[in-house]
Amino acid sequence: MFKKISLAPLFKYTDRHCIYFYNLLSKNIKFYTGMIHTSSFLRRYNNKKIFFLKKLNIIQFIGNNYELLECAKIINKLNFDEINFNIGCPSIKSEINNTGAVLMLNIKKVINCINYLYDGAPNLLISLKQRLGIGNFYCYNSLLDFVSEIVFKTNCRYFILHAKNAILSFNKKKNNNNIFRYDFVYRLKKDLPFLKIIINGGINSINEINNHLKYVDGVMIGKSIYFRPLFIFEIDFFLKKKEFFFYKKNCFLKFYLNYSFIKKIFEKMYFYIKNEINKGVNSYNILKHMLHIFYGFKNSSSLKRRLLESSKIFTKFKNFSNFEKFLLNKNY
Repeated sequence: MFKKISLAPLFKYTDRHCIYFYNLLSKNIKFYTGMIHTSSFLRRYNNKKIFFLKKLNIIQFIGNNYELLECAKIINKLNFDEINFNIGCPSIKSEINNTGAVLMLNIKKVINCINYLYDGAPNLLISLKQRLGIGNFYCYNSLLDFVSEIVFKTNCRYFILHAKNAILSFNKKKNNNNIFRYDFVYRLKKDLPFLKIIINGGINSINEINNHLKYVDGVMIGKSIYFRPLFIFEIDFFLKKKEFFFYKKNCFLKFYLNYSFIKKIFEKMYFYIKNEINKGVNSYNILKHMLHIFYGFKNSSSLKRRLLESSKIFTKFKNFSNFEKFLLNKNY
């Protein structure tokens, strides 16, 4: 099912605990797994840590060879809905392994990789996440040619564009014109209207989401949600009302602070954390994703501190009373 708003997978941020938390906050946002290298997946696919991903139904792969075919076959059997292929990561590690953004320099390999995915999972949606170009010298025509060739030689019709160029290690010392070019993404949608185009990069408010949706099919949001989870509530309200809205500073936060829904979220998280700790998971690995829910509150620092202190007691002594008292207290 197509959803207009999605959350970008954040390396070292969005793990299974984070995704569980976000799923409680919204059912209207599309969640992706973090980047999973094909070789890593093939080694660990029968591990319990991999099978939690099935709840998301969308998995993101990074790779460059026939392993994509094997991974796609496995995902096809697990009844996933979508496979996202990432060729937008500009990290040095990805560059060394000849994966991620460096693949944009080799269009033939990208096409082969996408076809591997379709051969392994012919009935699944295959999406491509990419940058606008490589280095400081790129233009719209090169982006249009790149996407057009992929469309012509594969069945891929779903593109997620991070509206920046990728700066690789061999040209990091040069002048960095690494700025957002949303106009490139808009033009691509206008020139190729039959494609599903999702825009990503530097999107931090409902105003921006509303503006982007005038020109493209969807918006992918990154760290704005992780460091401000209540932004998810704003997005939910926006999607349900299907209209733009204005509000004074902190009014929206105060509304939800006193709203019973947020208390239900804490209740569900309490039982989830209790269950995970009994399995040997450190409570901090879950709570670190919840801390930012207090963003914008006057006493946010003290609330974070109290939550962390209660979690230490919770983990060390298996004493659930203090933790329960904090999470389920009606007056935060």
